[in-house]
Amino acid sequence: MKRLMLMIAGLFTLAVPLLAGAVEGNPADAAERGRKIKISFWIEFGRVSRDCAGFAICDWGLTLSLEKSSHKLTPTQAGAEGYVDDDGKFVIEFLKDYMLDETIETYLSNGFLMEEDTPIPPEVLQKMEYRGDYTIRAGRYSVSQTPDRYVVKF
Repeated sequence: MKRLMLMIAGLFTLAVPLLAGAVEGNPADAAERGRKIKISFWIEFGRVSRDCAGFAICDWGLTLSLEKSSHKLTPTQAGAEGYVDDDGKFVIEFLKDYMLDETIETYLSNGFLMEEDTPIPPEVLQKMEYRGDYTIRAGRYSVSQTPDRYVVKF
């Protein structure tokens, strides 16, 4: 009986890490899906359903560079870089030098608010070589800071 109990305990000990790995996902899957390919874009804040008024992401302007000279900064726009991290979360790094102080105060100072679900456009996902679709769900997201960025993980 004792031997049987030890055998069951041993099988359980082996099975738990395997099951946990299946639930968490495999880091190799992340590489296959094209994660960590960082792209640059200009974001227009606002809700699509309200003609870009409110809080969410209304428009994604893909660009090869974030040249400030060719793009006038406004209170509702920001230059950013985005990618999907190893945990499968879409990350936007808003660049401090590509936003007005007013923009930071309005959209990033108390967390990042998404008032409605917002699908990431296929052309954005395609540039990151991400297969499938991705929707940022409505909610308030925390904002972390680095010396030159505001980082939001969706």
